[in-house]
Amino acid sequence: MHSIVFKLYFFIALSFPFSLMAHHNFNPYQIEKTFGDSLGKIVEHYDFGADLYVSSFQDVEGMLKTILEKHKGKSIILDLWGTFCPPCIADFKNSSDIKKQLRDMDVVMVYLCAGRSSNPSKWKEVIEENKLVGTHIYMDSDMTSKYMEKFNFRNYPGYVFVDKNGKYDRFLVRGVASIHPPSFNAKINKD
Repeated sequence: MHSIVFKLYFFIALSFPFSLMAHHNFNPYQIEKTFGDSLGKIVEHYDFGADLYVSSFQDVEGMLKTILEKHKGKSIILDLWGTFCPPCIADFKNSSDIKKQLRDMDVVMVYLCAGRSSNPSKWKEVIEENKLVGTHIYMDSDMTSKYMEKFNFRNYPGYVFVDKNGKYDRFLVRGVASIHPPSFNAKINKD
């Protein structure tokens, strides 16, 4: 009898954290690791090259400044997306080869997940399933709204290109899957 009770207790104890993640009301702020950097605490690291953060920023300018400092000397594509957004997911599935070429051009991807209507466990699932190399930030509802307002986005996906000097261009990228790497490289490196 004690063996059965122990096994049941052990199963519940191991399952509890995972059941929290599967639940739609899961609070991503509950999971914290003991390491991090200027973007905050890393909630997950994938060996294929993805670091996942939950935004603790209160203002868009502070978040953008930190992203630029972290990727100093590189060009950046900021990709605003949602877990429920079919065009966002389609772009992920159709752009992996292009993203490899972008990395060779010193262009990094920073994915900003719209937390106002995205499920945190689905966020992680989509990243892992599509092997999305780059920096991932899960933004709360307030930060999502502030970010969308700053760049005048009405829906997802939304792309912003940031050059090596920190200049923003909201219209250069319409979708990563539609980038023609040689033309894109010529545009971003014209001096």
